[in-house]
Amino acid sequence: MPNNIRVMDGRINLSNSTLTEAEIECIPVFETYFLTSLQKMYEAENQIAIAFNQIKDSVTSPELQKVFDNHYSIHEKHLQRIEKIFKFLQVEAKGVSCDAVNAILKEGQSYIRNMSGNTVNIEVALMLTSQKLTHYKIGAYAGLAYLAIRLSYTDAATFLAISVQEEEEYADNKLRYVIEEFLSLIAKGKKQ
Repeated sequence: MPNNIRVMDGRINLSNSTLTEAEIECIPVFETYFLTSLQKMYEAENQIAIAFNQIKDSVTSPELQKVFDNHYSIHEKHLQRIEKIFKFLQVEAKGVSCDAVNAILKEGQSYIRNMSGNTVNIEVALMLTSQKLTHYKIGAYAGLAYLAIRLSYTDAATFLAISVQEEEEYADNKLRYVIEEFLSLIAKGKKQ
């Protein structure tokens, strides 16, 4: 048994995390899943950056542009944290395709193409695509944080929990507000 694993009261203690013997047997699976998921989020964040740079000129609403710029700065922090986690793990920072994020981005690009020339509809599509990405990232980072805790990757768990919190705050305090405001203006006929 590795030095950081101890048996206490019929449970196995891995550093600061107490695991059952069955959970210990799953550690290689957890580690593989954690690393693969982290690589997917690294690639996802890079794909989101590319997509953001492609669509930023499509946004004409100053309020929406401000919200997207804010989210882009959050996104950059996520990338930096993921790179730090790779460094902690002594693993090369590289991405693996994230099918879920690719699908959301593809859907958003499709809306933009199909709504060419209709700025209001394009901006609604961008807001809703951003909302889908945000909720996916909340789930993905929360799952990674949980695995990091189970694997006793304390620093990684902290970084990932911060990313969850930032995405939740963005969704609740920025994006939801601008979507509600934007749709309200459309309903009142003030946005065309």
